[in-house]
Amino acid sequence: MPSGSQAIFDNRVGWSKTHLMKAGLLESPRRAYFMLTDAGREVLKSNPKEINVAYLKRYPAYLDFIGPSGGKSGKQEEKEVAIESATPEEVLESAYGKIRKALARYSIFMILKHSFPILRVKNPLGKPAKSIV
Repeated sequence: MPSGSQAIFDNRVGWSKTHLMKAGLLESPRRAYFMLTDAGREVLKSNPKEINVAYLKRYPAYLDFIGPSGGKSGKQEEKEVAIESATPEEVLESAYGKIRKALARYSIFMILKHSFPILRVKNPLGKPAKSIV
């Protein structure tokens, strides 16, 4: 992973274990040992096409883990689906990249605004400069 020394595979396996455990499908009786719960065995018997976050939302314990999801717009749900396969570190790195780009655009805006006050430069953040600074 760019943010650390852990391999992507190890990271994703770790998060998969966490999500399965929070849904009540997997348990860890002791350190480094994992086993399916009765609910986990039932899932395997049903032979689902895939087990992802949308699938795990069937389990109340998992819903408690991820928190309430009511009131989200369709676009928000689409973004969630797009990031479901990303690790938390990848999501953070993506967000960090977006913040850096926004800061770069805003910095250019402020330089142009103060260097050439006669120019009408549109704020890329859509807010008055005074409220940002």
